[in-house]
Amino acid sequence: MSMQTDVIIIGAGAAGLSAAKELSKQGISFIVVEASHRIGGRAYSEEIAPDVWFDLGCAYLDAGPEAKNHIDESNPFVDFAKNQGAVIEEYRYDAHYNYNGRPLDENEVKAQEQYYQECEEAIRSSVESGDDCAISEIIDLENPFATPYIDMMAVTAPKDLDEASAADFFHKVEEHISFNTLRGYGNLVAQWGSDVRVSLNTKVESVDWSETAVHV
Repeated sequence: MSMQTDVIIIGAGAAGLSAAKELSKQGISFIVVEASHRIGGRAYSEEIAPDVWFDLGCAYLDAGPEAKNHIDESNPFVDFAKNQGAVIEEYRYDAHYNYNGRPLDENEVKAQEQYYQECEEAIRSSVESGDDCAISEIIDLENPFATPYIDMMAVTAPKDLDEASAADFFHKVEEHISFNTLRGYGNLVAQWGSDVRVSLNTKVESVDWSETAVHV
């Protein structure tokens, strides 16, 4: 491929597609190249049964800290999903199971919820006092429910607990609401980016910016 353009966007994930849309608004020429056969990046849905979709990458629409009162002003994909009539549902934690698939009984659920609340209060107290520290320093790691709580934290703060900031974790999860799209997040992103012209199956082998122009 040999052509000239103002901007070359490498990768047609959500960020690349968003950049393309903005450049288009500004009247700036661009090319989007994507090594894969599809757009969407890590947002990728596969149909595992008739009209049953499974997200292989990101799955939840994070509506942000203002979601409870201003849902339409938060994550733009939430607003797009609603405008397109996509079915979305709030992600809830209504079912509790142990590691071998046995449902927790009422007492176990209460104990789990109490432990989670204690952890959240410890993290909140640390942050509000202005004394940020590692999460491992302020939660009870010997509690039998510590493992699932740590696994949950790893999704938001993918670090060892002695390196994970309590303040960082707190601000990421405080009052956030997540939604599922029943036909898959990947399909939603692909639909959103369908108006962007992308050169698929186009692998970038090198980028040379040693001269006045960039050669890809």
